[in-house]
Amino acid sequence: LADGDSAPLKVVSSSFTELAINGSTSAPDATNTITVTFQADVVLSSSRRSGITIQGLVGSATASTMALPITMVEGDDGTFISPMPDIAIGFSKECQLADNKLLLMVPGSDDLTDTVLYFTEGGCEDRWTKVVDYDKDSKCAEIEVNNDGTWSDGDNACMALGVIDEIEVMDGGHGFMEGPVVVDDMMAGSGLNATCYVDDDGSITEIKIHGDQGGMGYGMAMPQMGAMPAPMGIRCPSACDESTCGVKDRSGEDAVLRVKMEEAAAAVSAALFNARTGTVELRVRDKIDTSTKTVFSFDLDNAL
Repeated sequence: LADGDSAPLKVVSSSFTELAINGSTSAPDATNTITVTFQADVVLSSSRRSGITIQGLVGSATASTMALPITMVEGDDGTFISPMPDIAIGFSKECQLADNKLLLMVPGSDDLTDTVLYFTEGGCEDRWTKVVDYDKDSKCAEIEVNNDGTWSDGDNACMALGVIDEIEVMDGGHGFMEGPVVVDDMMAGSGLNATCYVDDDGSITEIKIHGDQGGMGYGMAMPQMGAMPAPMGIRCPSACDESTCGVKDRSGEDAVLRVKMEEAAAAVSAALFNARTGTVELRVRDKIDTSTKTVFSFDLDNAL
């Protein structure tokens, strides 16, 4: 067998063929734009769990965050993602997809404004757009939709989130009648076209969604479940209610429905910043080839 550098299990350390890190200002209490330029002699990829770590950024007035916004100067906008876990996507009456808003189920109080969401699961997988505003208390994010109806990635805004795939009847209850499903006013979402079918006793036997009309923006994303039990604002019409029979209470009751929806999740194209250690960390989302020069920047506030 060969030896030395020709040995079959010889591992050669990777390195950068180009590397530069520059700041824009050293003035106290100023916003310092850090620009990083690099090109590696090995492929960096998510399958190799590749990442970039920048050290020595101590003394900044910027607080630690899992979502430090980054700007890609050269390279794709989805090149990097934060080391934080992917975020489940949901909706509420106050935060609806029809208004270009969605709930980001992220713990903590990081401000996700000016970060980029890269969708990793669901009907918008592999699409991305920018977060233009984020409410840390409600977790509601407004996403960028351009005047021509496109997302930040240049393609038409994706509405394939919160789509209802199936409404399963677990218990048909009693007192119902055949007709379109009823969506309560407090329910998030729109566009669902489905019909309830009942037997002679008014028990629900089936709820059929017509074609691809599962709507959009419904319910709350629930990781690792993919389904949620009613009540979630969707029900079948009662055979007797105030409008038909003059009774105060609806006759339909005791039904148990399970609404199935495709999970949706997104990674945040941002960096992790640890103010105590002065460290910025990013994960490679897909792959960076050896022929690719990557340039990105981020802002830190200089201390007084």
